[in-house]
Amino acid sequence: MLKSFTLHRTQLLIIFITFLGLAVSYLFWIPPGEGVDEAAHFAYVRYVKEQQRLPVQPTQPGDPIAVSMGHHPPLYYMLNALLITGQDTSNFAQVFRPNPHFTWVENDGRNGWNVMIHAGQDALPGTGVVRTFFVVRVAGIFYGLVTLLALFRAVHLAFPKISWLPFLATTFIAFNPSFVFMSATIHHDIFQAMWFALGAWWMMHYLHKQNASARLPIVAGLLVGCAILTKVSGIVLGLGVATVIIMQAMRQRSWARFWRDGLIAGGMAALVAGWWFVRNMILYGDFLGWNAFSHVFGFNLRPEPSIHAGF
Repeated sequence: MLKSFTLHRTQLLIIFITFLGLAVSYLFWIPPGEGVDEAAHFAYVRYVKEQQRLPVQPTQPGDPIAVSMGHHPPLYYMLNALLITGQDTSNFAQVFRPNPHFTWVENDGRNGWNVMIHAGQDALPGTGVVRTFFVVRVAGIFYGLVTLLALFRAVHLAFPKISWLPFLATTFIAFNPSFVFMSATIHHDIFQAMWFALGAWWMMHYLHKQNASARLPIVAGLLVGCAILTKVSGIVLGLGVATVIIMQAMRQRSWARFWRDGLIAGGMAALVAGWWFVRNMILYGDFLGWNAFSHVFGFNLRPEPSIHAGF
């Protein structure tokens, strides 16, 4: 047991140090605003920090768009807004200057490639919004580290007799360029990855517990609620938790445990994230806020069915 613990600690240390080296190099080498919708996500963080409220998306033609990403659930943006409380972000418009030649059309000769114009105004060490921007990027690297730790522990619990598998699985994710890129830039996807990895760790731990206390489903509900409050896709984590609770109830032939743990986990998730759907219903007339999304991002929606009848 001690030998296994020492081996895993060494493996994690190797992964963490190497991942940190890659992520920090990405953090400094990728110019501000060049991540996936990075400036838009940071604008949401900045809005919550400065206005101390959530943005309301337009639903009628001519209504102003305060934050283009405002349709997303707010947990990622609220936590990062707290992180940069008191920091000066007033020079946002001077630093983040969109490149008028940039287009998302691949292999278009008019494409300027860079999303933003970089003329020295966003260079490090920077002041004001530049410094704050990199603080939020560093938080993303922390979320990446937590994701790797949770993944390592989940794989170890799933396959306790295969000592090399947690290291291999975690290394595969840690050194994936897309994972490093998303960790070192501003985007809620890495935050969501963290909740799902923690959820996987919880599921493996739950399956190993014969007589789990009520605290375990409370933790599950918190994780699912936080995942949903990060992106609506967090509902998928809820389905995973529900599946594991059913599996454990069947193994122990205890439907009392199923009802107890299911109701506790579901109730906690509803307490954490339910208000967001109620807010959408009040503001936009539907629980998912689809009316607001389709108004702002209507250009991304397919006007006709994906598969034509008779094809």
